[in-house]
Amino acid sequence: MEAGILTQAQTESLYQVLDQATLVLAEELETTYLDALIEISEDLFAKQIQVEAGRPSERVQARLEQLFGGINVDTMDGETIRQAIQLALLRAMKTDKIQANHQLTPDTIGFLVAYLLESLTSKVSELTILDPVVGTGNLLATVLHRLNARPELDVKAVGVDVDDTMLAMAGVSFDLQHTDVALIEADATSTALPKADAVIADLPLMHDNRSETVDNELIYHSLQALNECGYGIYIVPSSLLDTAEAVKLIKELTTTAYLQGFLKLPTELFKDVRAQKALLIVQRHGGSAKQADQVLLGTFPSFKDVQAFQAFLGNINAWVSQLG
Repeated sequence: MEAGILTQAQTESLYQVLDQATLVLAEELETTYLDALIEISEDLFAKQIQVEAGRPSERVQARLEQLFGGINVDTMDGETIRQAIQLALLRAMKTDKIQANHQLTPDTIGFLVAYLLESLTSKVSELTILDPVVGTGNLLATVLHRLNARPELDVKAVGVDVDDTMLAMAGVSFDLQHTDVALIEADATSTALPKADAVIADLPLMHDNRSETVDNELIYHSLQALNECGYGIYIVPSSLLDTAEAVKLIKELTTTAYLQGFLKLPTELFKDVRAQKALLIVQRHGGSAKQADQVLLGTFPSFKDVQAFQAFLGNINAWVSQLG
């Protein structure tokens, strides 16, 4: 069996176990799918079923042990496990009707963030990454798996989130993926964040009048955590630079960082054009950092147009090379 097919089969097998076990436990404990998924993931990692006050029952314990017996996460690579957990989290989002600002970063967008960060940091041997709104950790894990494929690179990561349930899911998810990430429960807009060489963030979708302000506060505050020359890649509304807050954002942002790029993501990724996102690329002042001769602007072509998409990546590579 080819490696890709084997990995896909392992992902599907692990997801089926996670899903079935979660449904069994959620019914037994009369809890949400997400809370049950967290406990099932912890059981899988510990190789032991948690029992409190006689729950789950011996019957349910036996069923869970039967399900766990069909897989061995120790033999799976981190990316395979991430994808299986992602499928279970998508099920949780739908089943529990979780609010939109906790939605997962789609893989297509995560892969682009990873590609950009890898390109921008290709000459370094050590890298500390901060995700100030880590959520369940899907974006950070996607980026880490790509960067960890570079044996010469020593990568450390920190994730921050104000939601303890999301953080609990992120923690056990990283454990299962054999990925070391320091997690901090805090509000990234008002807490002193740890220093980092790179910041990545999928800004939460808000539904109140403060949404633009909150987005901007997250950007400002996390920029303060960047080391000299460090890059920030933010997934933001594509209309960010068209809003009433844009002039203030650019003025405050450029006091400490260079606005190096703004790339709109393919419209095909979004059911509603008003939900279109973009990648905001900034670089902290200091050291060898300089304003790019040309700010990287544009819209990614459709993923379906392979030739145009590869040409667009070629333009990005050429732009990165002139940054020095």
